[in-house]
Amino acid sequence: MPTCWHSSRPDVPWLRLKNNMEGRFVMTIQRLTRSSAPAATILIRILVGAVFFSEGIQKFLFPDALGVGRFAKIGIPEPATMAPFVGVVEIVFGALILLGFLTRLSAVPLLIDISVAIATTKVPMAARQGLLGRRT
Repeated sequence: MPTCWHSSRPDVPWLRLKNNMEGRFVMTIQRLTRSSAPAATILIRILVGAVFFSEGIQKFLFPDALGVGRFAKIGIPEPATMAPFVGVVEIVFGALILLGFLTRLSAVPLLIDISVAIATTKVPMAARQGLLGRRT
């Protein structure tokens, strides 16, 4: 009598195929998640990606406070079009940075996004209240 439970089983081609596919899947995941970057770089990438991804989602969840209403309040033209567009850009490219795919390419639209955000909110606020938030 065989000592292994599987040694008496007949050869099943679909089982070999399944095991081969699982092995390839695991190897693909390992290859995609492998990185030679320092841990600090990976941490920064994850944090930046998470911030943009969550901010993009919030533009749809809270449209009056962070989406269309906010864009209209700060004077962005066509807020009904621009807020969802910016939300999708933040979700898509934030997710790509979060996952580590096309990070350099994804950084370009997010740099434009954050530059416009700073120019339309922080610069006018600094001009009104002073650089440190208080008028001297």
